[in-house]
Amino acid sequence: MTLTIQSCIPETWTPCSDTQDLDTILNRNNAKYHHTAKFLGYVSRKIECELFLYKGRFGSGFIVAYPNYRSTLFCYIDYYIIEGTKK
Repeated sequence: MTLTIQSCIPETWTPCSDTQDLDTILNRNNAKYHHTAKFLGYVSRKIECELFLYKGRFGSGFIVAYPNYRSTLFCYIDYYIIEGTKK
């Protein structure tokens, strides 16, 4: 399985300051929750989450990465897919 994660455009990307900001972005783009997975990578525990653009096997949308407090090797990622882009 190949996973493509692209950073959002730097001038518009910021770490999620709170879940309200994240909800606004996801609702504005009509993105629906798909699933959660573990991912080999680190997300700082000082921020709530990181938002990335996603285009891959499940369609196009966003990945929200957040820390795994039990591990520094793996983080959790939630897939939010924009409706109508599923393959």
